[in-house]
Parts: sequence; C-alpha cells; structure tokens
Amino acid sequence: ENTLYLNTATQQTTIALYGDNKVLAENRWPSLHDEAEKLQPAVDELLSSNKLSPDDIGRLIVCVGPGGFTSVRIGVSAVNVWSFAKQIPIAAVSIFDLYPSSEAIVVVSANSNEAWLKFPGKDPQWIHQEHLKLLPSFSYVGIINDAWKKILNDLGGNFLDLSEALPKIDALFFEQQVI
Repeated sequence: ENTLYLNTATQQTTIALYGDNKVLAENRWPSLHDEAEKLQPAVDELLSSNKLSPDDIGRLIVCVGPGGFTSVRIGVSAVNVWSFAKQIPIAAVSIFDLYPSSEAIVVVSANSNEAWLKFPGKDPQWIHQEHLKLLPSFSYVGIINDAWKKILNDLGGNFLDLSEALPKIDALFFEQQVI
C-alpha cells in the first residue's frame, strides 16, 4: 500500500513516498514561509515521477509538531483534506519521533529564549533558557536556531548534525478519522 508523508513543521519541508513499508522517494527543501504554494506541486511531482496518481495513495502520515502554528497547519490541513476526500487513514508523528538516537537530547527551538527539549526516556518539556540545567557534557540533535546552538554549546553540548529520519511505518497507528 502506498503511503505519503508530509512534514511542514520543521525548518526543512519533507515529503516522502512509501511502498511495501520502505521509502521509495523523498524530497526535502528549506521552508521559506511559502509552503502553501510549494507543497501541492511538490507532491504532484513526487507522485508523477514515480508513475503514481493521488488515487494510488492509501495512507497518509503527517508531522504534527512542535513547530510554527502556520507551518504545522499547512501540512495537517493538506492531509485532512486528502483523507476526507479519499476516505483514507492518517498517522500523526511528532518531530521527536523523527530522531532515532536514544542517547541524545532532542531540541526544537521556538525562539531565542524558549525551546522544547526531550531527554532520553522522558516526555518533551517546554523550557526557558534561564532554567536550563544540563550535564557537563551531552549530545543533542534537532531543529535548532543559532541562538540555542550557542547556548547549548556553551554549556558543553555537542551538536550531532543528523538529518531527521523518516518515520517507520510499522510503528505507526493509522486512524480513519481526520486529525
């Protein structure tokens, strides 16, 4: 069954096509506040280059954040419309699900002072930089602005420049209802 993945929540928009539970094709580009205009043409191109039409998609995956309200809304709205029109199921993933390293702290910066942090084995937490207390040395990954990189590096952090991973389909729960 063909599955389409959309992530408009991060600083890099990602679309991917799955078949037989493996990635067949993907496309990534920097998010420049024009995803509403770019997303559908990019999906059309991804499908046509793989000799597929929208009718060939049987499941959808969407990244639901954290991220900017408008950017998340673009991806979620696109998936909601497609799911409703075609009556196909959706699975939702968090940005935190897209970093497979269990030893690194995942950071998603919101602005220069606040971020989401997910420590290994714990739930994500919202934190202001003045309340940040970490180990003397640590590794971190994520969607991070330069201000947060400086803060974390000054605290002894080592940024692992890992690209976000595409979701593993076999670990997802697909629902018929629209999210």
